[in-house]
Amino acid sequence: MARALQPTREYHRLNGILKSLVCASSLWTRPKHCLKQLPWLLTHAREKHEELFPQRLVLPESKGYVPILSPTQVSSLLRSNEASEVINYNLVGQTAIRGFESNQLASNHPTEDRRAVGKLLQTGGTVFGVYDGHGGAACAQSVSERLLDYIAVSMLSHEELEQFSHALETDGQMDLVQRYAFANGYVSESLQEIFRTSLHRYVVENLSFAIDDLDEDQKPTDVIGCALTSAFTRLDADISSEVVPTRGIINVDALEVGLSGACACVAHIHDLDLNVANLGDCRAVIGQLTDHGEWRPIQLTNDHKPENQKEAQRLLASHPMSESANLLKNSRLLGLLVPLRAFGDIRFKWNLHDLKVIAEFLENQFAQNLIPKNYYTPPYLFNQPEVHHYSLSRRDKFMVIGTDGLWDMLSNQEVVNLVGGHLEGKLTTDRFRLKDHKDRRLGAVNMELVKRKTGLSHKGGDANCATHLIRHALGYEHRLVSDMLTFPPYISRLYRDDITITIVYFDEIFLSASTPDMQ
Repeated sequence: MARALQPTREYHRLNGILKSLVCASSLWTRPKHCLKQLPWLLTHAREKHEELFPQRLVLPESKGYVPILSPTQVSSLLRSNEASEVINYNLVGQTAIRGFESNQLASNHPTEDRRAVGKLLQTGGTVFGVYDGHGGAACAQSVSERLLDYIAVSMLSHEELEQFSHALETDGQMDLVQRYAFANGYVSESLQEIFRTSLHRYVVENLSFAIDDLDEDQKPTDVIGCALTSAFTRLDADISSEVVPTRGIINVDALEVGLSGACACVAHIHDLDLNVANLGDCRAVIGQLTDHGEWRPIQLTNDHKPENQKEAQRLLASHPMSESANLLKNSRLLGLLVPLRAFGDIRFKWNLHDLKVIAEFLENQFAQNLIPKNYYTPPYLFNQPEVHHYSLSRRDKFMVIGTDGLWDMLSNQEVVNLVGGHLEGKLTTDRFRLKDHKDRRLGAVNMELVKRKTGLSHKGGDANCATHLIRHALGYEHRLVSDMLTFPPYISRLYRDDITITIVYFDEIFLSASTPDMQ
C-alpha cells in the first residue's frame, strides 16, 4: 500500500537508504585477487597491535595464535546455505539437465545476493538465475521474485496469455513457474499487490503481440532470445514506474527497490538449446571435457564493466563528446557505479527533472546527493541484457553461474578445474562398474581404473561443489578461510564480495545420444 512520506520511522528509514547509497559510492575499490594481500593485513595488524577482529586480537601463530574457528565450525558456516536437486531417476537420459548444486556466502550484512531456479510449466524450459545487488538488497530481491514470471509471460501463446490474464482478474490459479524453494528465500509481502498489478499489465499488453505471432521462419532460439530481452527490459521499466509518486504519495518499499540496483545472469535450458541473458558483471561458464581429458572453460557472457573496452565504447558513443571525460571516472560510471548495465538504479536512468522531484519530495540531508555530478544526458545505465545462444554437445559436462564475488577470486580455468576435479571425485564414490559391458578387454578395463584412481585423488571434503568453490575462493587453507569468515563487514567488503554460485550438471546420456557426431 502506498503511504505519505512523513517524519516517521519510514522517513528515517529513507534517510538510511540514501545514506547507504552515498557511502557505497565512496567505498574503496576492492583489490583484484586481494586474498594475496591478506598476509600483509594480518602482519600489519600484529605489528601495530591493532584489534582487527571484534573481541579478539590477531596474534602470530608462533605466539600461540590459532584460528578462531575450528574446521567443523568453518564447514558449518560454509554449508549453511547449500541447496541441491537431482533429476528424477526415471528421467535420466530424457533431458539435458541432471541436477544442480548451489550455495551462498555473505560478505555484506545482510547479503545483497539472490538466486532463483524454476521450471517454466507452459514451455518446459528450466531457468537458473543469480542476482548481485548493490546499494542494498531490495532490487535484487525484487528481481529474484519477479523475473522468472516475466520470462514465462514473454513465452506464452495468445491463448495462454488470455487464460493467465483471466486468472489474474478473478484471483484464479494458473502457475507459470515451478520454483525451487531455497531455505533462506523469502518474498516481499508488502509489494505483492504492486508486483501482481504490473505483471497483469504486461500480460494485457502482450496480448497484442504474443510469441505465436512471430514469423514462422524465425528460429526458436531467436524467439527465446527476444523473450528474455523483453522480460528484462519490461521488468526494469516496471521497477522504475512503481517508484513514481501518485498524488503526493510515494511507496517507500518501491522507492527502496528503485534506488538500489542489481546485476543479473539467467540461463534458460530446453533440450540442447542454452540461452544466457546477462546484465552487469555476473558470469556463466561452461565446463567442457576435451578428448585429451583436459577441462576447458567456455565463457558465455561478457562482463559489463569499464574494463570491457567494447562496453566502454558503447557508453561513450551513447553520449556527447563533451561528456567523455566524466562518463568513466576511477573505473566507475560517473565515478560512482562499477557495472554499466543493471536493474534499478533510477538515479542513473531518470531525467534530471524527475530526479529533482524525488529529491525535493524527500527533503532530507542526503537527498542532495541523489543526483550524480555531471548528469546531463540520461540514461547513463543500460537496462538491455546481452543474450547469447549456445548448443550443448556431448563434451559439455556442467555450467557455473556466479556473481562477481566468485570471479573476483578465481579465474574461469580455476573454477572449471575445481568443479571438474570434484565431479571426477564424486564418480569414484559409487561401486566400480564398467561403462561398456561389451568391451572387457584388459586395456579398456585398465583405462577405467586409471580414471577412477584420478578421481579418488580429486575427492574433496565438501559434498556440494558450490561449497567446494567457495572454500577455494577464500583461500582453502583452514587459517585463511577462518580469518576470512571472521572479518567484520567493514573489512570483509574490502577483500571480497557476497558470493552466490549455482552449478548445473548436464546429462551425459542425453547429450551423447542427441549429439553423437558433434566435435
